[in-house]
Amino acid sequence: MGPRRPVPHLKHRTRIRAAILAPLLAASAAGVVCAPALAIDTTPEDLNGLGSSGATDTSIFAGVGRWTHFGGSAARRSRSRILQGGAGIPSLAAPEWIVEEDDQSRPIVFLSPSGVVLDESRAFVVGTIDFQDHAIAVSRYSGDVVWTAPVPNAIFDSWATPAIDWRNRTMLIASSDTLTALDANTGATAWQTELEAFAVNASPAVTTDLGPRDRAFVTDFPTTPGAQGRLYCINVDPFDAAENPHLPGDIVWSVTLGGLTSGNTPAYAEGRVFVSTAGPGAVLRGEIRAFNARATEAPDPEWVFQNTIQTGFFSGVNVIGGSIFASSYSFTGDEFSANTVRVNAADGSLIWSTPSNRTDATPVVIGDVVAVSSGLPNDDLLPSFGSFPTVQAFDLTTGALLWDIATDTWTDLDNDEIRDPGEFLSVGGWTHQPIATNTAGGARLIVGSMPTGTPLVFQPNNRLWVLDLDWNPIADPFPPVVDVYDGAGSTPAFADGWVYTIGPDGLYAFGPEPLGLP
Repeated sequence: MGPRRPVPHLKHRTRIRAAILAPLLAASAAGVVCAPALAIDTTPEDLNGLGSSGATDTSIFAGVGRWTHFGGSAARRSRSRILQGGAGIPSLAAPEWIVEEDDQSRPIVFLSPSGVVLDESRAFVVGTIDFQDHAIAVSRYSGDVVWTAPVPNAIFDSWATPAIDWRNRTMLIASSDTLTALDANTGATAWQTELEAFAVNASPAVTTDLGPRDRAFVTDFPTTPGAQGRLYCINVDPFDAAENPHLPGDIVWSVTLGGLTSGNTPAYAEGRVFVSTAGPGAVLRGEIRAFNARATEAPDPEWVFQNTIQTGFFSGVNVIGGSIFASSYSFTGDEFSANTVRVNAADGSLIWSTPSNRTDATPVVIGDVVAVSSGLPNDDLLPSFGSFPTVQAFDLTTGALLWDIATDTWTDLDNDEIRDPGEFLSVGGWTHQPIATNTAGGARLIVGSMPTGTPLVFQPNNRLWVLDLDWNPIADPFPPVVDVYDGAGSTPAFADGWVYTIGPDGLYAFGPEPLGLP
């Protein structure tokens, strides 16, 4: 079959080539196991948007049937809910299927490190076919390509993940200077809205709880010197003269954000939209702003938080449990030269700020842990500039560092006091968004590895891990590896016991009952 490749290809079975992994895994072969199938996650913050009003906002749910946004939902929690009796994280022993070509046997170069989004039956991604970007819909369970549709080409290597407006059955893509909505069933253009500047690395957020006035929010990337980025509020619902006097695709309002924006993916929960910026002026000092999502004309921000250090936010924010979490990017310094902040969602006041590695990813919160994927690969072709790919974990209450994969797995094999490639476990990275979930075995993180040996850092991740987030590096010095697949690992999606991710050879799916060779 042209568009999919069945699993029994030996070169795509699990194998671990990196020199650092051989001694680590040999030291504890029992450490690589499949996650249990029975799992439950009923923590309160997953049930009530900001954790304050008690209102049920379906835009915050992820992992049960759908994965509709970058980060799973409009709240950007990157957290999957597994219900009692549901399938847990699947084995990564071998993929169920790999898609390399479209339904006309044309090769697809999938946009990476862009992520995957899901409705009940299909996976949606963006890829290049014959030098033109396309939206692509794939059957979640068979790997068959359902449709492809050309969309404006991404600008400045943008890796924006699409979004699904499941109430209106459309797929939304921010690319070039447009927000495009496609019919999720056919790929036909539903509407297209022109922005004032290019959209770069910013994924749209779609509301589902505003009645007949649901909206999409997205930011642009200003290229004119001194220009400010904008946040757009765009109508997605049908016109109604009394209830919604806008056509789908109409810009209801837009506001300038007081500084630069790149990768600033908005987050939404309970009637408010939250957006970060790289900050105003030549010396970047990022901000987070809160707006009334129900506004019918351009609103003033409800509050503005300014970063505690002179670094900007080039990523989205996570809205959970009454707090906003965001991580910044530093252009100089070591793996603690940026910061991660926890901010009160009600008034923008700082709860804590802690030094962290540079990243364009959004923090992930589960239990008492805040996990951040961060850092750049280091090798002879791409110097590290003082940073390393890693996952850092911080205490939810205090922001104190709990562990750092790169630091806690480092062994100075040549005694040169330099962290060389192969001397530590290289997991995560500045462009990768991981997923957290609770299982019967404890909290888990599904996270990829950035490729090394090339300066082209926008290539697909080439390894996918399941890590134990309850790891204590003092009591358990072996890295917290539960499972690993060598061959794919870009920003994943997870729903109904299936994991979807992009690799160098295509789009991969791992199912709850793998069909691969024993």
